[in-house]
Amino acid sequence: MEESVTGKIDAPSGRIGERLAAARVANGLSLDDIAASTRIPRRHLETIEADGTQGLPAVPYTLGFVRSYARMVSIDPEMAAAAYRVHLNAAPSTRPQMPEPYEPADPARVPPKWLAIIALLIAVAIAAGYGLWRSGQSDDAGIAATASDAPLGTPTETAAAPAQTTAPTGPVTLTATAPVWISVYEKSGPKLFEREMAAGETFQVPPTAADPRLRTSRPQALAVRVGDTQVAALGEPDRLLVDQPLTATALLSRPAGTAPADLVPQTITPLVPQSGNAATPAGSGA
Repeated sequence: MEESVTGKIDAPSGRIGERLAAARVANGLSLDDIAASTRIPRRHLETIEADGTQGLPAVPYTLGFVRSYARMVSIDPEMAAAAYRVHLNAAPSTRPQMPEPYEPADPARVPPKWLAIIALLIAVAIAAGYGLWRSGQSDDAGIAATASDAPLGTPTETAAAPAQTTAPTGPVTLTATAPVWISVYEKSGPKLFEREMAAGETFQVPPTAADPRLRTSRPQALAVRVGDTQVAALGEPDRLLVDQPLTATALLSRPAGTAPADLVPQTITPLVPQSGNAATPAGSGA
C-alpha cells in the first residue's frame, strides 16, 4: 500500500534530490560510495537525486532509501523522507503498486565482509574434516574386508580359543560339622527346614525353592557345597547370621573355601520339608 500525505507538509527550500546530491559532493562521496555503504542500487540513487519516480520500488521502500541516503550525508532523514514523499504524491502514479521482494538495506544490520569470510573458512574446514573422516572410515572398511577374506586356520592368524570354564552346578547342601541349630526359609514365604542338626547330618535345599535364606548363630559349624564345590564359611564364628542367601549363584559369588579337616564325607540326602522337616543323619541309607 502506498503512503499518502493527509496534510500539507512544507518541503525544504530546493528539491530534496538536489540537496542530497550537493551534500554528497560536500562530504567528498561518490554515488558508488553511497551505494556500497547503504546497499542501495546506484540506479535508484541517481533517480532520487534527479527527483524522479521511474524505476523506484514502492513508496515505503523508496522513503527508506531516502532516509538511508540522508543519514550518510548528515541530513535529517525524516525531513528528507517527508519532502520526497510530497514529491512522490505530486508526481503521476507510475511506480509499481506491489512491493519488490527486498527491503532497503540498513548498514547497521548488514554483516561485515570479514564475518562472511570467516564463516566461509569455517565451512571449508568442516567439509575438509568430514572428507578426512570419510576417508578413514573407507580405509578401516577395506582393512576389515581384507581380514575377513584371509584364509582361516593358518598358524599365524588363528588365535588360540580361550579355555571355557563351566560354572559349578548341582544342589545346595548344608552339612553340620558340629551340633548347630539352623532355619531355612523362603525370603517371602514359608519355612523349609528348622531344627538342631547333629554333627554329620545334611540338609539339601529343595531345587524348587525360589529364594531360600539361612538363619543360624553358629555359621562355622556348617559346611556348604554347590554340587561338589566347597563354599567358603558363611560368617564369623558364633555370630548370628540372618537372611543369608542359599541360591547357587549367591553362594558361588563368595570366595572359594576348603572343607573342614574333621568333616567325614557322607552321602548327602535331600530333606523333604513336607515329611516333617527332619534332617538325614549320617550313615543312613538312601
